[in-house]
Amino acid sequence: MSLSNFSDKKTFEIFDIYSNDEGSFTKTRIPLKNIFGDAPVSRSQANRVCNRLDKFKEVIIDFDGIDWVGQGFAHQMFVVYKNQHPDIEFIPVNMNEAVTKMYNHVISD
Repeated sequence: MSLSNFSDKKTFEIFDIYSNDEGSFTKTRIPLKNIFGDAPVSRSQANRVCNRLDKFKEVIIDFDGIDWVGQGFAHQMFVVYKNQHPDIEFIPVNMNEAVTKMYNHVISD
């Protein structure tokens, strides 16, 4: 990771993105390519991603750079974990066609 010393971003702008009106951190973004490279496949990988997500109300799952996902991974995250934590809103973003197909497959069962 690299950070620019010349960023125009203000600290409060970053905090505002991930916090609610009371200042609590309620949102997070998970860039999967930083964790898995190109293709998470297993339930255990999904469990690692979901660890401590129960601290948030909104979770953005970023699939940018992910070629595909395994059925076990998608089912564990978007069905099993989601059913166990219905108050958490999962927002998948940057899904390619293969990832979208698997996502739709597991949530339609």
